[in-house]
Amino acid sequence: MASLATKNRLRAVRKLGLVPAVSLFALSLAPSAALAADPVKNTNSVSTPDKKKKKNPRKAVPLTAESISVVGMGSTRQVQALGKEQFSTYVAGTNPMKMLNQLPGVTFMSSDPLGIDIWSWDLYIRGFEVGELASTIDGIPAMDVQNFVSQSNLGHVSVSQGAGGVDVPSVTNLGGHIGWSTDTPKDRYGGTISQTFGSYAAYDTFVRFDSGQIGKHGTKFFVSYDRASEGQWVGGGSEFREVVNAKLDQPIDEHSHLKAFFAWAYNSSDPYPDLSMNILNTLGQRITYYKPNYAAAYRAALAAQGLPGGSYPAGYDLLQDPADASYYDGPNRFSNYMAYVKYNNQLTNRLNLDASFYGLGRAHHGLWATPYMDAPNGSPLTEQDFVNMGQEGGLTASFKYRLAKHLIEGGVWYDHTNDDYTKRYYEEPVLGEGAPLNSLNPLPSSAYYGSPYNIGYHFDTLQIHLQDTYKPVRNLTINAGFRSIIYSGTSHIIENDPSYTGQSSLPHGTLHYNSAFLPQVGITYRIDHNNELFFDFSKNMSVFGPGSYNSSSPWGAADWATFNYIRNNIQPESDYVYEVGYRYSSPWVRGLVDLYHTDYRNRVGSITVGSIVDSESVLANLGSVQMYGVDTSLTVTPVTGLDITNSFSYNSSKYDNDVTTDGVTYALKGKSEVNYPHYMYKSTALYTWKEISANISAAYTSARPLSYVNDVIVPGYWLVNTGASYRVPKKIGPGHLTISFTVYNLLNDKYIGQLGENGNPMSGDYQSFNMGAPRTFYGSLSYHF
Repeated sequence: MASLATKNRLRAVRKLGLVPAVSLFALSLAPSAALAADPVKNTNSVSTPDKKKKKNPRKAVPLTAESISVVGMGSTRQVQALGKEQFSTYVAGTNPMKMLNQLPGVTFMSSDPLGIDIWSWDLYIRGFEVGELASTIDGIPAMDVQNFVSQSNLGHVSVSQGAGGVDVPSVTNLGGHIGWSTDTPKDRYGGTISQTFGSYAAYDTFVRFDSGQIGKHGTKFFVSYDRASEGQWVGGGSEFREVVNAKLDQPIDEHSHLKAFFAWAYNSSDPYPDLSMNILNTLGQRITYYKPNYAAAYRAALAAQGLPGGSYPAGYDLLQDPADASYYDGPNRFSNYMAYVKYNNQLTNRLNLDASFYGLGRAHHGLWATPYMDAPNGSPLTEQDFVNMGQEGGLTASFKYRLAKHLIEGGVWYDHTNDDYTKRYYEEPVLGEGAPLNSLNPLPSSAYYGSPYNIGYHFDTLQIHLQDTYKPVRNLTINAGFRSIIYSGTSHIIENDPSYTGQSSLPHGTLHYNSAFLPQVGITYRIDHNNELFFDFSKNMSVFGPGSYNSSSPWGAADWATFNYIRNNIQPESDYVYEVGYRYSSPWVRGLVDLYHTDYRNRVGSITVGSIVDSESVLANLGSVQMYGVDTSLTVTPVTGLDITNSFSYNSSKYDNDVTTDGVTYALKGKSEVNYPHYMYKSTALYTWKEISANISAAYTSARPLSYVNDVIVPGYWLVNTGASYRVPKKIGPGHLTISFTVYNLLNDKYIGQLGENGNPMSGDYQSFNMGAPRTFYGSLSYHF
């Protein structure tokens, strides 16, 4: 496993909340209703005026985009969506990212059943990790939806797997866009109260109030509170989250509209332990943190430092690195908020304005009790706190103009971000002289004894885009556009302790990443009412984000020489994405075949070098990567109310070059990309009859490489989930009661979930994966009025 410093740096980078071939399957479970309430918009169609409405011509010509059908029919990119019916098959309080796992080409991995634990979950789409995708909430750039919105307040999500549109506000958009949309406040007065209980003391309590339309102007809003917790299936820790959401919908006049949204969320979680194949094969999957056994952690820390009285638990002497196998604790605490105001104005019957102003904030504490650093009070344990404080604000604005058979759109996105990274040391008590620190709460100032560094960042992003959707004939739609990005980042050193960093001056400065022309072209040809062909091409770029000291980031470099080398030799990742496919849609059969190719340039990897006992993480240019793949899906509705979907995904992503790092050349050429499977098969059946609904799903994920040269492979696995719900037909008071029951991992399979949370080794084993959750049961009562 990694050294202390590496563990710290990687924890800080991996989970600071940084800046996370979808197909027919998404909407096939609810062919008509999923998007009815709040349709997904797409900028690829041209509307025609309603000539009968002469009194108000502006209102008659909404410059909206096409609505995405059950298989993405009409879209020039392959875009799929999930709606309320799909969301309802998951337990209340589930991480919304987990709900995307039902889509072909998507893999979500987590150690805790609900996906609350920030450290142990990750998501990939066609080999792109969540941090390489664009993610928005109501069009506002935000990476992790569970840190802002309750699952029960989501209206729908649209996923563009090949590439996001040129209008998406993002500088990390290499492989697609996840667009979350929040619920619109309901027109009628009412609310929801739901309560869920489950295995390992899990619960979720959700309360929402809708005002309904107030007064003649149609004002409406909702407010909600969500509180969830679950115990760990191994160890004595827990995961906790609470979310507050509020949304206002205000028509101003017949031509303009205002919406406002606020979110606040708090998350504290004890992580699941990081494992290696050596640990897994020697001690099994149920190894965990020492907490709450402080005495065992204390003795292990003494042993790690070679001090008298030290000892490890039974069996640890068989490990390659017993000191690094377990720690006393390692929790994370997050606080996040978001606020935005969105304004829409139908200026004329041809021209429409959309504008948004937003602000986001975050505070993250990533802690762990290190056994490698003794405290001033004589304790062999020091609690380290990696702190990231960030604020972000910006605006988006776009104009849409209809001209004959064209829908022309131009827009701008500006974002300013401040980030501050620091590390703090706190004394753990000498054994028998006080209680250990409770790192799930703010740590007392009396235990603080130093900070090795504090780094500040300022980032400015300006993106402009222009696109035209042209419909020369009824069955043909052509979309072409581009975006331009100007990105600047500046770091400054607030505090530096040379005794820790070994540097009298930490690297700092300004980096610029600009791209004047990132084009996209998409074509859809509708053969007839049921059959459609599509093609899409785009060029994308992703810039480097901030990082704490020595954290595989240009600003986190260990010294000036490394910083200058990275700045001069490692360019931002870019890629060319090609996609071609066929869609079929009818009331009883929906199908998709989607072939894609991605040509990576300057593929960057966080790699570990050295032995498993003493390893370091470095940022390396892995050269180019060639990705080829196909996503297929078929849904049949043999009888009314029954949808059966089968999907298959194949992905081949291989490196083009050997890599030399730390003086060693590794035969990387032709090896598969780490952490992502070659094959995925998913099958789901959903049946609804009157007030009863039942579903069952099975998914196979093939083997995945842990090391870059593919000499360590983790095995594939099956997962089966099932659930049912019953809506009591007779009203109870003013509303209806729904009862539901869900089982995750029905067959209780043992499998490796997330890979690479601490980076990946070039070769060999490494302590950088988590086990998946065992079988869990959940029951819910939900009352809607």
